[in-house]
Amino acid sequence: MKFSKIKFITFYRLLFSVVAWAGIIIMLINNVSGKSGHELTMAIENYFSYFTTESNIMVALILTLSVLYRNAEKPVFLKPQIKGAVTLYITITGIIYHVLLRNVQPPHGIGVYSNLILHYIMPIAFVVDWIIADVRGIYKWKYAMIWLCYPIIYLIFTLIRGSFTLFYPYPFVNVTKLGYGGVAENALVLTVLFSMLGLIYVIIDKISLRLLNSKNNDSEIAIE
Repeated sequence: MKFSKIKFITFYRLLFSVVAWAGIIIMLINNVSGKSGHELTMAIENYFSYFTTESNIMVALILTLSVLYRNAEKPVFLKPQIKGAVTLYITITGIIYHVLLRNVQPPHGIGVYSNLILHYIMPIAFVVDWIIADVRGIYKWKYAMIWLCYPIIYLIFTLIRGSFTLFYPYPFVNVTKLGYGGVAENALVLTVLFSMLGLIYVIIDKISLRLLNSKNNDSEIAIE
């Protein structure tokens, strides 16, 4: 039986949607293990305040919905522009963890497995999905800037919440240690890097379309 590309992509998305949800649940269990009462409540709230958690939930939702709606009209959440944004966010998750955070607080117990899933496997798997499955030629230059809205809103929310709870999910946004000036400097640097990464995705999208059109034109000429 011939295994078509569509069937492969569907299987691929189903597989990694399961992996993503498993990683999210395992990490949650690891974070709340042994806690109760107010401590449990705060542990759950803190868990969902991580960019890693939120970006992986977005990835899991997109993969799951892509399977469920494979033969139906796609909801707004599956539009290429949204998929591009989430691809950027999960890429940020992988890069920031590997470069800045992997040695800060090494995982332990079952957290070792969820850490591997959420910070390495899913970023790579989702970028591969973007490469092999997405329609090309959709992105506009302005998307690289629009995609920054969520990280900026995330930062603002984190700082406001942190001012009440004194919990900051990442050391580079820890106002208690760095002050607002230090956090602002880090935010500026990261914003520039994120915008450049977004532009890279837009450029790849546009170049891919040109290469595809060129290949199709060559094929038409060969047929003639």
